[in-house]
Amino acid sequence: MSQGSFCGPGYWNIQYNSLVNLNYAKWTRAIAFADDLLITVKAVTVAEVENFTNMEMSKITQWSKENKLPFNDQKSKVMPISRGRKERKEMDIYLNNNHHEQVDKIKYLGIIIGSKFTFNEHIKYIKDRCTKLINALSKSARISWGLRHEALKTIYSSAILPQLLYAAPVWIESINKECNRTKYVRVQRLISLRIAKAYRTMSHKALCILTGITPINIKAQEVVTQYTITTGRCIQKYQIDKAENPRNWLHPADIVSVNDTKDEGEEHLWNVFMDGSKSKQGVGSGVAIFTGKVLVEQLKFKLDNRCSNNQAEQLAIVKALEVIEMQQVKNNEPGTAVIYTDSKITLDSIRSAKNHDHLVEEIRKRAVTLNKKNWKIEFKWVIAHVGIYGNETAG
Repeated sequence: MSQGSFCGPGYWNIQYNSLVNLNYAKWTRAIAFADDLLITVKAVTVAEVENFTNMEMSKITQWSKENKLPFNDQKSKVMPISRGRKERKEMDIYLNNNHHEQVDKIKYLGIIIGSKFTFNEHIKYIKDRCTKLINALSKSARISWGLRHEALKTIYSSAILPQLLYAAPVWIESINKECNRTKYVRVQRLISLRIAKAYRTMSHKALCILTGITPINIKAQEVVTQYTITTGRCIQKYQIDKAENPRNWLHPADIVSVNDTKDEGEEHLWNVFMDGSKSKQGVGSGVAIFTGKVLVEQLKFKLDNRCSNNQAEQLAIVKALEVIEMQQVKNNEPGTAVIYTDSKITLDSIRSAKNHDHLVEEIRKRAVTLNKKNWKIEFKWVIAHVGIYGNETAG
């Protein structure tokens, strides 16, 4: 099969899956990523690890011969991981009758792991790599001339910071050590001096304030916290507007009616206006619900300051649909509710088949549920701040 073909990854996964699912012992775990294979073996002593690993290597050797897929002996390494043991660390591990080199550190998926499961070498490697990049950049960023601070800050946020924070949830404990934290601080200080066009005598804290850059240890902790929350690895104190799991998506046939043309003022049973805004005072949203022209309910909500204006608008729609869902229609007659919003981005998000954020999916689900309860839900756009009573009341 030619490299780069559409079917290639699928066929490769089918074949490679048999390797991952070999009849390994209970103390062995196989982890595969693309064409990289990591075998972990757990035992009490080094001698046991050596024996158990060679047993598993014989199974992999047999699989390799049957599938005619040889492994690269030059890239295959062995690393024992233990803490505080004084017994021998040397092991003889064989694959295809070839002895594997034993190392005290290994690089896997861009992370350097030490033999005591530490990440000091990884932090040092990233520090040296970023320092070389910044020193090369210094030729174009002097104090009195060169790249402006806006360009340098963009380079920092898009080229240097991603390298510093790569796989932060894995090595975050190591950054708590003073020696490792100092290495990262030095890197950040180097680029901060270029951004601020300052002299070396300025302190790191002052540079962070002048440049508006978050200290690297706090930024790393922020990334880890965001990761643990969005992946559900901790108890969530806040609701996060993240992408929904595909299994929770609505069926494509459940289409929500969206009309982004200006409303012409038709009469409906329920008219719902909403407004979301973000300012220096914070982020908030409001809902005004009318029966005909009579205001029957008004709601206001406060969001976290990190939320966007569009999220405020979408939350208002969700809350409005919750109120409509609780209403009782006389004699089970069809009900009509029109949701008016001045945000075309929100309407485009609801209509887009590629947007599956939590709030957007929640709007679709509630609208479909109401449709099944004999309600007709429509979304329409109105011009903001032109004196429309409902829109001004919601805001």
